[in-house]
Amino acid sequence: KQGSEAYYRFLGAVRSMTDAARAQGLRFVVPGVMWNQGENDVYAVKRGQYARMMIQHQRNLAADIMAITGQVFEPLLFITQTNRVRSTLGLRQHVQLDQLDLDNHPKIRVTGPMYWSPMDGGKVHKSSVGQNRL
Repeated sequence: KQGSEAYYRFLGAVRSMTDAARAQGLRFVVPGVMWNQGENDVYAVKRGQYARMMIQHQRNLAADIMAITGQVFEPLLFITQTNRVRSTLGLRQHVQLDQLDLDNHPKIRVTGPMYWSPMDGGKVHKSSVGQNRL
């Protein structure tokens, strides 16, 4: 999310890569960003809210990346399909349905599920090996 520490760390990495490329007379561009998140939103958002949040997130990322790199095209936002999460309220699919809707967006692509790769001991998040395989 724009304004978060993780967001600014990401932009710092883009800035560092851009500076390193320029120092060598090269141009650095970001064709796309992989976004791996959404499971906690299953409990917090209503149908349509997640899609609106991701559209705004893509716009924010694009504007900030383009300002840093000088690239003239907006990077795509790739979203990994979230796992099905159960709660005491029953099965909730708001995020998953919003992700399907987002696949029609010109700057957002929904990728396949990531749960085929190795998970941590709690079977909730990727292990380091799983992250590397993505």
